[in-house]
Amino acid sequence: VLVIVTDDIETAHENAVAQGATILDGPHPYTSNSVVGKKFGSIMFLQDPDGWVIEMTQVDRIIPHED
Repeated sequence: VLVIVTDDIETAHENAVAQGATILDGPHPYTSNSVVGKKFGSIMFLQDPDGWVIEMTQVDRIIPHED
């Protein structure tokens, strides 16, 4: 899976649709636990015209783990 991090997932979504990508899921909010802490952001999955699946993520904030 190719993961692309963006600062503006809504514009990335609009551009992907304009270029012929198929949106498989999202964009929608997500939370996850990572090695650095709890992440909050938006995520979408798309398929490019050649069939490759791409994940695009926007991280809005991270709450670090307490030591």
